[in-house]
Amino acid sequence: MTTVSFSGNPAARPLSNKFRQTVRQAHFGAVAWTPKDAAALKDDLKNNRVVFWDVDTQRGFMWPIILQKIDGALRRIGLTVPGADAIVDNLKKLTQLTQQFKIPLVATLDTHEKNDPEFRHFVSLPDGSPLSTEHCVKGAADWPKIPETTPTGTPHTIDVNHRRKDVPSPDELREIFARGQSIALEKNTLSAFQRRIGKSAEKERFVTNKKAVELVENMKAIGIRTAVVYGVATDFCVQKAVEGLKKLGIRPIVVEDAIQEIIPATNPLLDPNDLVYGDVTVVKTEEVEKAVDNTFEVV
Repeated sequence: MTTVSFSGNPAARPLSNKFRQTVRQAHFGAVAWTPKDAAALKDDLKNNRVVFWDVDTQRGFMWPIILQKIDGALRRIGLTVPGADAIVDNLKKLTQLTQQFKIPLVATLDTHEKNDPEFRHFVSLPDGSPLSTEHCVKGAADWPKIPETTPTGTPHTIDVNHRRKDVPSPDELREIFARGQSIALEKNTLSAFQRRIGKSAEKERFVTNKKAVELVENMKAIGIRTAVVYGVATDFCVQKAVEGLKKLGIRPIVVEDAIQEIIPATNPLLDPNDLVYGDVTVVKTEEVEKAVDNTFEVV
C-alpha cells in the first residue's frame, strides 16, 4: 500500500479563490474538456476504471431549512450551501447513471457527534454573515443524503469509527460494485482522507484517515483510475476530495455544474493569491451523460 500522509489542520489552509473562479468558468487550471477527454472517459467506463465520487450531498448542506427538536425546543440545524438547490437536477442525473449502468459509486457523508469540535470553525463567513454551526450529527434530520442522491439498496458503509474493520478488500469491492451496491464513506472533517481526534479545542488534531486511503488503494487494485467528482461545497469538501484523490493517484474530473460553493468567488474579502489547485479537468453533466450513453446499452 502506498504510504501517504494527510496530517495537519485542513481548516488552516487558505481557501482556493482561483479554484472557484476557474471552475465557474468551466476552466480549471487551464484544463478544459476536450474530445480526447471524452474518448478517455468512454474507454475507462468500458473497462470499469471509473468511480463516481459524490461529496456530502446531504440534507444539512442541500436543504435551506431543517428544524429538529433538541432539548425540548425546535432548533435550526444544518449548514446550508447557498444556491445548492440549483444543482439538484444534475446530481439526480449523475446518481441515476450509477444506478442504471452499475457504475461504482462512493458517497461521502459528513458525520459528527453532538458538540463536535468542528462546529466552532463554522461561525460566520468572511463578510460576517452568520452560519448555522451544528450540522450532520449522525442520525439527525440533516444527516442523510437528499432523496435525489440516495441510491437504491443499502450501501456498504465505512463507519466514521476508525476501529471498525469495514473497508472491503479488493475482491469484496469488485463484488460490491458488480451488484450495483454503493459505498457510503463517513468522515468527520473536511477531507475524507483525514480524521479529527480530540474532544476539545486544546486536544484537537488531524491524522490520516487510513480507512479512506485503504479504500482508494483497493479501488486502484481493481483497476479504477478515474473519479467523476461532484457535490458540495466546492470551496471546502469538494476541494479536499479532489486534492486527496489526486494525491493517491486517482485522476479527478470535476463536474462543474454539479458543485456549489459556500463563499462566492466574487467575495472581495478573499485573497486572489490564495492556494491555486490546478491541472484538474472539468466537465458538464451533459458530457458525462453522453460518455455513459455512448458506452453502455440501455438495460
